[in-house]
Amino acid sequence: MILRVTAIALIGLLTDALAEFCGNNRIPFGIEECPERAEEKSCTSNTSWVGGLQKTIDGQLLLQCCEYPLMEKYGQLMFTNVGENF
Repeated sequence: MILRVTAIALIGLLTDALAEFCGNNRIPFGIEECPERAEEKSCTSNTSWVGGLQKTIDGQLLLQCCEYPLMEKYGQLMFTNVGENF
């Protein structure tokens, strides 16, 4: 039992140590789940964000929606209007 708890704790610490943090928004990268390609028309989940864009030959814009289960806890909405934000 003690060995199992120790192993789980070490795996958790190793996962956190391998993740890198990207500034003030405190959302780690390296443990998120992103698809290989941009295939979605929108990212509808509260735990997702746009990780990449791709314009197709017929002019459609596809999104790469990355998932991070703790996004609701650590992320905060910065912009609600589409357009240029400076």
